[in-house]
Amino acid sequence: MSRSIYDLLAKGQKVLINGRQGQYQVIKALKRNVFQASTVESKTPVIIKTEGSDPVIYQTEANCYGYRCVAESPYIRALHEVVDNDTDRCMVFEYLDTDLWSLRARAQELGQPFLKAAARSILEAVKAFSDMDGHFTALHTVKLADLGAIIPSEGFDDFRLQGVEIRAPEIWKGMLPRPPCQVWSVGVTLTHFFANRVIFGNWDQDCRVQEFPLEVNKSAWAIGKIIKLTGSVKRDEDPKYQLEFDLAELFVNQGLIKVGTLEEELAKVNAPKGCVDFIHHLLTIDDKARPTAEQALQHPWFQSPE
Repeated sequence: MSRSIYDLLAKGQKVLINGRQGQYQVIKALKRNVFQASTVESKTPVIIKTEGSDPVIYQTEANCYGYRCVAESPYIRALHEVVDNDTDRCMVFEYLDTDLWSLRARAQELGQPFLKAAARSILEAVKAFSDMDGHFTALHTVKLADLGAIIPSEGFDDFRLQGVEIRAPEIWKGMLPRPPCQVWSVGVTLTHFFANRVIFGNWDQDCRVQEFPLEVNKSAWAIGKIIKLTGSVKRDEDPKYQLEFDLAELFVNQGLIKVGTLEEELAKVNAPKGCVDFIHHLLTIDDKARPTAEQALQHPWFQSPE
């Protein structure tokens, strides 16, 4: 059984990890299972991720790097090595300077060139996962990371995946995850970054219908938010989610959800028209009409001089 690096650090002990490619000194804990470290020889910063309390997520992330399209992608955080010995079981990753959400307050300052670089890099990473059929980001080179939560395309019939804020309409309807839902999540992520606030989801819900369960109300609010922001959703959901969609339409029709259209919300931060058009392109309601990552990369916004 591997040792608890977190507990050793809490006791003030020095922690060294022996890998095949070198020795790593753990500097500090970022989470209970994620640590900042550096190579002993060159002092190169790295990130250490241990198994923690969820070995399934750990193994899923490790397995992702078994795909060549992931391991060799310049848009996905590099895995340096996997350590698995009598003392430690962990993955050693490339160190990234910051994450996209931490930079949201600087969205206006960084401007469209940075947003284009971020969007292009994220879509290239999504494209890599599409190739295998399936938020830490650096400031100058944007990369996808934390692949333990990568969404499989089968085996989840009893509940819906994707976080509430980034969940695509088809996932709310009960469909299994496919690459188009990842493109939707990119659109939501870029919206929140440029707006410097969370817009989608149910974080601002301030009323409910008491006759219905809380979870139904929360789901309905998030679905209603999608309708308000991007337009009506075709009613072809799994019957077990019909009540959520009925309630979502009630919330919208009664004017209870205080959010404008996507264009109106992004106008509050003076988002350029080309940027808004691009984000709207990613947030196409119909998953069959939504662009693939490869198609999205051909959008005119990327070719514009600004």
